[in-house]
Order: sequence, then structure tokens, then C-alpha cells
Amino acid sequence: MSTRIERAKKYYRENGFKSTVKKTIRVTQNILLQKRVWKCFLATEEEMQQWSKVEFEQQPKLSILIPMYHTPVNFFKELMECIQGQIYTNWELCLADGSGQDTEAYEYVKELQKADARIKYKRLESNGGISENTNAALDMATGDFIVLCDHDDLITKDAFYHVVKAINEDDEIDTLYTDEDKVDMNGKKYFDPAFKPDFNIDFLRSGNYICHMFVTRRDIANQVRFMKEYDGAQDFDFIFRCCEVSRKIYHVPRLLYHWRCHMNSTAMNPESKRYAYEAGKKALQANLERNGIQATAEMSQYPGYYLPNYQQVGNPKVSIISTKNLTKEVLESIAYDNVEQILIDGDYTPANINTAVKYKASGDILFFVDPRMISLEEGCFERLLAPLQRDDLASVFAKVKNTENLLYSAGVVTGIQGYFGRAFPGIEFENNGYAMRLFVPQNLSASDLSCVMIKKELFERVGGMDETMNYLCAAVDLFLKMGQENKVHLFETRAVSIIDADAEGMYEWIKNDEISEDEIRKFRDKWPQVVGQVDCNYNPNFTQKNAGYTVKTWSEFKGRE
Repeated sequence: MSTRIERAKKYYRENGFKSTVKKTIRVTQNILLQKRVWKCFLATEEEMQQWSKVEFEQQPKLSILIPMYHTPVNFFKELMECIQGQIYTNWELCLADGSGQDTEAYEYVKELQKADARIKYKRLESNGGISENTNAALDMATGDFIVLCDHDDLITKDAFYHVVKAINEDDEIDTLYTDEDKVDMNGKKYFDPAFKPDFNIDFLRSGNYICHMFVTRRDIANQVRFMKEYDGAQDFDFIFRCCEVSRKIYHVPRLLYHWRCHMNSTAMNPESKRYAYEAGKKALQANLERNGIQATAEMSQYPGYYLPNYQQVGNPKVSIISTKNLTKEVLESIAYDNVEQILIDGDYTPANINTAVKYKASGDILFFVDPRMISLEEGCFERLLAPLQRDDLASVFAKVKNTENLLYSAGVVTGIQGYFGRAFPGIEFENNGYAMRLFVPQNLSASDLSCVMIKKELFERVGGMDETMNYLCAAVDLFLKMGQENKVHLFETRAVSIIDADAEGMYEWIKNDEISEDEIRKFRDKWPQVVGQVDCNYNPNFTQKNAGYTVKTWSEFKGRE
């Protein structure tokens, strides 16, 4: 306790009262959060007994690959208890040991093998590094799917059950991953839960959010293999290449994997393995090149997070659409010369926007700008335009703040309160958000039209904006329609625009984001399959009372299946 007090005093001296109060609140919230999370996710004895009786139609064999190297026997024993205690029992354990000598862990494995034929062990002639050792474990596998696991982590005893349950529900699933958290060295304290989105290619390009627990078909793993040149980030490269050839990638939204954190591991001290992040940047660059994307992988100021820098391809014409001439500051921030300004006649309504696009805009790209926008930060225009070289992208939108330095627009999350909600409402602009979601580029389901570029051809193909809806509902509707065309939307967090917080609101929703019950009903009737489920870029363990990326309350959790 005294050490904790001394750290708090030091932080206060270095950062002042206001920052200390904020950090104290965050730490307290995290402690309370983890207590609630673990209470909600720890399967009860009744649930475990019920699940253990399930007889799946498909019972795929799971091959757990564990490369060993001077494995601490105490940690390994805890992991073995987790694996042997699985309620789904059709698995095999493939251990490839590069230690080169007898160890306590080796002696322990030999004892286990006497009683459990599912455990395979191979002592390697030499330590080939993490990739080659994992490939050696893969060569031992005979299962339908492989499961990656580190030799000192923990998994819940229902982990394999939930994996196989998903496979039985959809036989097109080739690759799966789960939510995870961290566990301390004593295996007692769980913290830092990672509630992930469903497969999100641009979030993955920003960092290995998939990580643990990762499962893929064995034939895909054998096709891809681990590559030694990416050691340190071999799993990042492996995940990229498995996902690239998978028919369907499924996310199991449950905390099933506990990543043990050493003080000198990348999990707790990122600077201790700088080489791993260099390897990660290399893996990202390879992914971009395989997909024909002209961009350069760059590391951010936060180790483990990457920022693809897109190069402008071609010289497409951009139609800037607003209700009034842009400010001098906005115009001067745009260095791109192939642009035209389109002024909407009247208010910024769906009907007027459609008319302006149809009869006035001649550009390949539509750049919608809120009429209250007073400036774009340097490079904002280019960061929105350059990624649109990608065939899979429909739109790119900016992070918008107001003149009071509060976040104004960071995308829209569907399914909130039965329709949708603005992401991270009321948050300070400098806040990176949950899991860095306000710092790194990623795919989101929808946005408003405050600062967004959209491909004109796609805008027209989906019929433009629904003129029977109000502005915000019509904007979300537009993004959802474009998403049905197998296109994704990119939230480019480095593209920042500034809106006047004091300007008179031109539409009622700008003032308070209130939408009438009639408008909500109309939206729900049109998109029942969207409002009736959790946004794929959110997480079902987050509250749907708002889009703040906060974990459900206990009362909300009690209703989970």
C-alpha cells in the first residue's frame, strides 16, 4: 500500500491535481470494471455441466500448438490444468520444445503423457526461434483446426466449447478469434479486458487486435506457415495471411483467453521488445503489398500501433458540397487542385443534397462538409482522399472536434437504444478512447456527413439519400446501403476537422441529437436486421444505452445467453 501511495504522490508532483484526479478515477473505474467483468464471464458450475452434455453434430479435432523454450514449470502446470479440464474433449496437444535439454517442464510432460495419449511432445534438435518451433508443432498436428497458445498463458475451461459451437453453427467459418484479458504473474488478478470488434481489416492494420485466442483450419495453417523473418511479430503476419485466404472469419465475443504479463514483456513494457514492433511494421507492409495497396507502413508514437500512409493514386476530381462557401482557412488547407465547390440550394436536407449531386457535381469523389466547419487540420483533405484508391472502400471520414476541444463526430454505432448513437459522446478530443479506437484508423458502420468523402458512383448506385428521412437518419441509412455493396467505411483518425461550437444549429439534431419517435420508427422499419443486433464494429459486451464503448452494467449482463 505504501508503494502505491508513493507512486501517487510522485504522479501528483509531476502532473498536478487535475491530472491526478482524472487518473485516480480511471484506475478506480478499471478495478470496478474488472470485478464486474470477471463476475459476468466466469461460467457457473451449472453452465459448465449443461455445456458438457452437448453433443455437437460436428466434432472437429482441435490441435493446440505450443512452442516451448525453457518453460517455467509452475506456469505450464496451470496451463495444462486449463487444457485438460476442457469440457470439449476432442483435442490434441502438440508441444515442440526448443530448450535443448531436460527441464522440469519436460519431466512434467512425460508424466502427463503416461495418462493422456492426446499429449504429443517433440524435443527439437536446436532452438529455431518462435516461428520454426511453432511450425514444428504444426507438423505434429492431425486436427481439423489448430489453436495457438503461449506456454505460460491461461484459457477458460469452456474455451474450446465456444469455438466448436461456432463452427457447428456455420460450416463456412475458417478462422476464429476470441476476446481476451490479462492475468498477473500469480495467475490471480485479471485486468485490461480486450472486447474486440468482429473482423475489422483496418483496425487489424493498425495493430494486432486479434491476438489471442486464434483458431484456424489446419489446411490454411499448413498453406500459410510461420515465417522466421517476422519473429517477434510472427503471429501478426500469420493472422494476416490466414485471414486473407479464409472464407469467413468469426469473432467469439467472450473472454476465453488470459494473457500472462511479465514486467519485461511487450504486454506491460512495450519498449522492451522494440524489434517486435519493427517486425510488425514489416508484416503490415507485406499485407498492404499483397493487397495491391499503395501505402507505407509506419509506426506511431505508441509501440505496437501502426499507421498506413497512403500514397495518392491518380488525380480524381473532388466535388466539395456544402450550403455556403468554405472559409478561407478550409480552402487554404487544401493543396489538391482538382476540386470544384458545389453550393446546395437551401438547407442541408437529403432532398437538396441529392439534387446538388445529381445536377451540379461532376467529380468522381463527393466531399461533404458541414457548413459550420471553420478549418481542416493540415493534411486532412489528403488523408481522406488517398485511401479511396482501394476498391473495397466506399467512404473515408474524419474525426471532428469543436472549438471547445471536445469530440464532435467519430462515427455512428448502430443498435444503440434500438436505432443508433454517436460514438464516444461527450469525450475530450485528446482521449484515445477504449483500445485506442480514437487514435487508429478502423472500419465503422456509419457516420454523419460532417466531413466525409464518398465515391460518387456508389452514392448514385444506392439511390443517394432517403428523402423521406431526416438528415441524420438519412446519412446513417446511406452508409448502411453502401455497406450492403460489400464495401467498408474507413474512420481516418488522423484526418481532423474543426467545427464551430458556437454557431447556431442549422438543424434540430445538431443542437441535441434528438430524433423524433416517428423518425426512429421509420428507421427501425427500414433496418430491422440492423437495429435488432449489435453493431459488428462494436462488441455485444458493451452497453447499448449509449455508444461509449463501456462494459454493460450487471443488470444488462444478467440477460445474456
